Parts: sequence; structure tokens; C-alpha cells
Amino acid sequence: MPKKIEKHGQKFDNEYELSFYEYLTGKDIEFQYHKKVNLIPDSKHGKAVDWNIDFYLPKQDIYIDTKGLNKTIAYEYLKKRLFQEKFGDKIHFIAQAPVWYQKTFGMVWVEYEVKNKIETLVRWFKKKYDIKGRIDKFDISELIEKIKEKGLMPFDKI
Repeated sequence: MPKKIEKHGQKFDNEYELSFYEYLTGKDIEFQYHKKVNLIPDSKHGKAVDWNIDFYLPKQDIYIDTKGLNKTIAYEYLKKRLFQEKFGDKIHFIAQAPVWYQKTFGMVWVEYEVKNKIETLVRWFKKKYDIKGRIDKFDISELIEKIKEKGLMPFDKI
């Protein structure tokens, strides 16, 4: 199990959580950290299933998980499905966008699935122009247009 990061009087599971905590704090956005949500109550048929979601933003009434979801892990996928059954579309899996994307759109965070699609477009762009290494040294206007075309925009629910 990875070592937790201690900062601001909290223990964070990873750098993403710490970075998003600092982002929310810096923007003076009200939130609850590691909010416990009951997905299935205790019953005679089995034990309760709870989920400690990274952040809850009460004014926006949304839950945010900063590590993203590894869909190959059946238990994590099941928790997401149970959450959606109980709370609808109030859960968002987010990740930090690449630096060039942050500079272009002025936002640090994107939905996790958007990040994966951006990475796919970057691979296409690099292959098309035989680019090795970082892309921010090149004219990426074509890539930016593709991103806009596909609606792969920053997370703006906050």
C-alpha cells in the first residue's frame, strides 16, 4: 500500500488528492474531504458497502474522485454503478490535464475519461508528425481543434 502524504493537517492517499485539496482551498470552495457514502446498508443477507469518496462539494452537490476509475477492477466498477443507482450523475472522476492543455484552456482538471481520450489524440498527433517526446514545442493548433471538435473540454462543474 502506498505511503500516505501528510500536509495541511490531513493524510492524503496520493498527489492527486493533495493537489485537488489545494486547488479547492485556493479557490475558497467549500468541500468535505473523504466523505463516507453508504451504497448498500447492512442486512441479514450481507455486510454494508460504503465508499469514502475523495471530495464532496455541498454547494454544487457533487462528489469527486481524483484517482479516476480503473474499470478492470470489478469491485471499483460495481461501487461506481451502485453510486450512480443511488445518487444519479453526481459522481465525477477527474484527473490533472497535461500542462500544455492547462495552458491552452486555463483549467487544470478534466474528467478521467476525457483525459484518456486526449491521450489517444496526442498519440495520433505524435504519430502523424513523427514527434518524439513533448508536443508543446510544436504547433499543436490541429490537435487543439480536434479536442474542441470532440468536446474534450475542462471539468467545469465547480
